[in-house]
Amino acid sequence: MAMDTPWITFEVDLAKMSPAFWMVLGEARSKCDHLARVPMPPAYARELHEINLSKGVHATTAIEGNTLSEEEVAAILRRQSRSTETDYQVREVENVVTAYNGVLELLRTGDAPRLTPALVDQFNRQVLDGLDLPPGVLPGEVRHHSVTVGPYRGPDWERCEELIQQMCDWLNGPSFSGDGSMRIPVAIIKASLAHLYLAWVHPFGDGNGRTARLCEFLVLVTCGVPTSAAHLISNHCNKTRDQYYRELQYASESGGDVTRFLSYCASGFVEGLGEQLRWIYDRQFRLTWHEYVGSQVTGRDPDMRERRARIAEVLLFHEPVAKKDIPRLTPELAETYAASGPKTLTRDLNELVSIGLLRAADGRYQADSDALMSLLPLTVFPDGTPSTNPPVEVR
Repeated sequence: MAMDTPWITFEVDLAKMSPAFWMVLGEARSKCDHLARVPMPPAYARELHEINLSKGVHATTAIEGNTLSEEEVAAILRRQSRSTETDYQVREVENVVTAYNGVLELLRTGDAPRLTPALVDQFNRQVLDGLDLPPGVLPGEVRHHSVTVGPYRGPDWERCEELIQQMCDWLNGPSFSGDGSMRIPVAIIKASLAHLYLAWVHPFGDGNGRTARLCEFLVLVTCGVPTSAAHLISNHCNKTRDQYYRELQYASESGGDVTRFLSYCASGFVEGLGEQLRWIYDRQFRLTWHEYVGSQVTGRDPDMRERRARIAEVLLFHEPVAKKDIPRLTPELAETYAASGPKTLTRDLNELVSIGLLRAADGRYQADSDALMSLLPLTVFPDGTPSTNPPVEVR
């Protein structure tokens, strides 16, 4: 134990964790399993990867003061041109992307790296590459000065290398060797502690937070967490930044009580998983609606059926739209009905209403997806009332 930092114990008493914490970890394992097993069309899979990579990169740089928006980070990931006024911030983002992609490339080749002092140094070198740094700060090299972050004072610099080695040995040791159904729960605990201990040791002159979150990412993806979910703790820390700092402060000032920090990370992780699954369910519903529309739409020729199907698909999840505004919803609809005229639009809408793909009220139209909702399982809510979805008849 480091006497100058008695909270750095390399011990965790999981018996102190509440039953609610273990239930959250069980939910995390279940949601990760769902996320990993849902096949998606390539376009949706790429979209999910890009969305969550941009969210993760934005989160880990925004916590450190980078002011680029999530949309701007996404544009950088897509290699779109940027103004030179924010080159420093763009370079910060690109460095983190490079580090994330380096880990993913190793996984694709079947080489799952372990957390080691050399890899921790490499992550720091990557996130600081090409940036203007304070005097005496060298990327990937342990600091040679004392450090304070607000009221927090880190351990003496002479002990940093030793502490990082102890941290890696501890996290790679038997205490964190969960297999089977415990693999994901243990990964969340291990990743959270890697994050926390790197924040405590604060071994580098700059980039410690970004390095800690890369180590967290590494632990999660190498322990079975889907890559789209491996940024979720960082996202949570960024979205709830004030609470994040409070939990870090409590963990040290309490003498090393990590229970609140672990619960905070696990809850945020599960919340993020829920958001991702809702995104996937939305896309699955759209795909099912596309197939259903194709099976139901009518018309004497392919162009007519395609035109009507396009209206039904555009109006899915859309607020009710007046007839005159429907051609303005997409360029394709505008072009189609500019050529065919308002009477064609009226006939198409009437037909879509008659076959149950649209419903109309007060001169406005919206998709009628109740037919798909009826295919969902009957659900009884906590108050004892059933859902409005009739059970599918078994024949």
